[in-house]
Amino acid sequence: MNFPIRMGLRELRRGRRKFIFFLLCIAIGVAGLAGIKGFNANLQTALLKEARTLMAADMQVSLGQPATGDEAKLLDSLRGRGIQVIHNTETTSMALNPATKDTQLVEVKAVEPGYPFYGTLEVNPAAALTDDSALVGAELLDRIGLKVGDTMKLGSAAFKVAGVITKEPDRVTAGFGLGPRVMITQKGLDQAKLIQLGSRANHIYLLKLANDQQVEPVRAELQTAFAKDRARIADFREAQPQVKRFLDRLTSFLSLVSMVAMLVGGLGVANATRVFIQQKLDAIAVMKSLGATNRQVVGIYLTQMLVLSLAGSVLGVLLGYGIQLLMPAVVGNFMDLNLAITLAPDVAAQGILVGLFTSLLFTLLPLSAIADVKPALVFRREMAEGQPRPSWRVRARSAALLAVIGVGLTLISTWVAGSVTWGLYFTGGLAVAVLLLGGAAALAVGITRRIKPPRSWLAVRQGLANLHRPGSQAGAIVLALGVGVTMVLAVFLLQRGLMREVQLASPAGAPNMFFMGLQNGEAPAFTKTLRGLPGVESTPEPTPMVRGRLVTIDGKTSSELNLSQDEERMFNAQFQVTYSDPLPVGQELVTGRWWTPQDTAGKALVSVEQDAAKRLHLSVGSVIEMNMEGGSPVKAEVFNLRRTADFRAGGAFNFVFAPNALQGVPVSYLAQARVQPAAAGPVQKALVAKYPSLTVINLNDVLQTVGTVMDRIGLVIRFVAGFSVAAGLIILASSIAATKFRRTREAVLYKTLGASRKRVLQIFAMEYTALGFVAGIMGAGLATAAAWGTLTYVMQVKYHFEILPLLAGVAITVVLTVVVGVVSTLDVLAAKPLQV
Repeated sequence: MNFPIRMGLRELRRGRRKFIFFLLCIAIGVAGLAGIKGFNANLQTALLKEARTLMAADMQVSLGQPATGDEAKLLDSLRGRGIQVIHNTETTSMALNPATKDTQLVEVKAVEPGYPFYGTLEVNPAAALTDDSALVGAELLDRIGLKVGDTMKLGSAAFKVAGVITKEPDRVTAGFGLGPRVMITQKGLDQAKLIQLGSRANHIYLLKLANDQQVEPVRAELQTAFAKDRARIADFREAQPQVKRFLDRLTSFLSLVSMVAMLVGGLGVANATRVFIQQKLDAIAVMKSLGATNRQVVGIYLTQMLVLSLAGSVLGVLLGYGIQLLMPAVVGNFMDLNLAITLAPDVAAQGILVGLFTSLLFTLLPLSAIADVKPALVFRREMAEGQPRPSWRVRARSAALLAVIGVGLTLISTWVAGSVTWGLYFTGGLAVAVLLLGGAAALAVGITRRIKPPRSWLAVRQGLANLHRPGSQAGAIVLALGVGVTMVLAVFLLQRGLMREVQLASPAGAPNMFFMGLQNGEAPAFTKTLRGLPGVESTPEPTPMVRGRLVTIDGKTSSELNLSQDEERMFNAQFQVTYSDPLPVGQELVTGRWWTPQDTAGKALVSVEQDAAKRLHLSVGSVIEMNMEGGSPVKAEVFNLRRTADFRAGGAFNFVFAPNALQGVPVSYLAQARVQPAAAGPVQKALVAKYPSLTVINLNDVLQTVGTVMDRIGLVIRFVAGFSVAAGLIILASSIAATKFRRTREAVLYKTLGASRKRVLQIFAMEYTALGFVAGIMGAGLATAAAWGTLTYVMQVKYHFEILPLLAGVAITVVLTVVVGVVSTLDVLAAKPLQV
């Protein structure tokens, strides 16, 4: 073992207690990263392990309309070859309690005998599903006053509630539906007459194969028979692909959020290393006097830092395992999976390597200062001339090392996020935040130097003076805490801003109830009935709707247009389109003009929403071909582009055709109404009783569902961002421990001059209050700027300034800082004068 390694390990054994905060700074960052990545790995394992159960089959075909023609023939031929096929239909409707007339929007699932092929449909009490019975979610019973054995009405048919569904194998994210589940048979669906023109339904064909060898050939047959723009085909190897895609994106984002805690911990590492090197100046000078080279001395302390970084990273991985155990409680009932929490080896390895590389990057600057240590200057370091200004070589070296740190952090962030773009954005944004926070911290500390409270305010005067005394680490503490506060508050403000936009997007007097499933002959009578109900304030004319799919743009299919994956997904989506003679309310033109009768004479025209046009590479003059529901082909020229200037739900269609373009195409109607909140229930009851196939969407119920989803995701993000605050508090405790001898001398001096322990505590508490206040104000300011910029320029949402969340954030930061600071100072307060 060479000299630097031997000396480094020997010194490390003698001073283990000095390095506890170094370990914690690394551990807290690694813990967040390992916890998030590990939890996702366990979710992915569960998805794979329960793949067939989560799909309830070996393979599924999902499409918006029932299989027809060659598609139906292929499914029949598969049945003749020993492959089991069942057809499920999912749609929305209104459940009615005939006794009380209470109604509720529900998610209907119609199944065929044999469902599910894998997994178990758990029902309490155990009951078989018949053509005149229904299985329901427990929340439906509470909402409309039903109990098992009662009769409910769904569409045109009545069903007996046979049992409550406690687990549905292929409904992973059960907590995020528009309404409770109602399960009936396919024959029951026909009896209820829920599927009519304009009804939104998802038709799912589940296949059970004889063996795994059939997967590829059967999938190839299905892909040939089902057009790509009509069907989504998946097998058990990719069960719940949309859930997996969401988890991957959320994990990448949360991993970068946890990287903030890692980098705040890195600041703590740099700070701890700098203090440690300062405490070792005498030893360094002696070693150099005895002939040690800079390389050997750096090697000694680099050995120590690497060993400590490895230990901190391993500790962080173990803490990350504990975080994984907490995550199910944080996430709630988001995922209905049998989740086994294990320590994933690849995640642990990544956490350890990230911890090692990050700590190494942050120790470069303080370790490089060893080269500047000269024995003569060390022994004269208390003298002014013993502390010369850095030379241009030192400044150049520092700049080069900062560049290395920036490149290194970009590479680490890219690796963690799995995306170069995300890595660059993250590092750039963090660099801007650190520069702003660092500048603000220096400014705030400089201002306190000029504040001169009255001499009678001893605690305030001395506490503020402590911020700029020699050896103060106020700048590093404020920077670290400020980054954490910025993360937590920014996420909270973004969530509040988005929810406010959702709630306020519909202006005063705009519709708040929507009625779907009206057929052509029902629309006039329905409108008359609706306008005659108490509490209905306004009712615009019903909007015609028809579903359509793009076939070509300028004669080219999606595969010929060189679209990105997201653009191709949009091309293949099913659109709700409408027609209108005048420009729809709430819309304004961006390019072109609105059509006149002369423009539409013998010519099919269409108006396209500008964002959709951008994603589909459409412009004025482009020609689109679209297949409408029922097989009616329509070809139209793009006549103008428009945008939604004043939101009206149900009016923001991507495609609005001229009336003659959809002549002869069967349409259904969407009706809207502005209803007084207290009258919404009675209005819904009256209309569903008269129009059984009607689907009613109450905007307040939708907002409640959206709020639940956003609250749950926001809680997860804030939980992870909280590690950044924890890292900042650890740095605070670390700085107090590093300057404990100085603080003990100050406390003893105060006591000797007559100050009580309470007065000394007040002085230190004032210092911590000032630190927390400055960090909170800086974090609140930067979080406000980040939320404003993101909402205004990225999401095109108006930002509404709110002072209460910011004041609460500052107050919580101050309280946490004072509590951690006072607890860390208790042994200093207990010191006796004779000890010093």
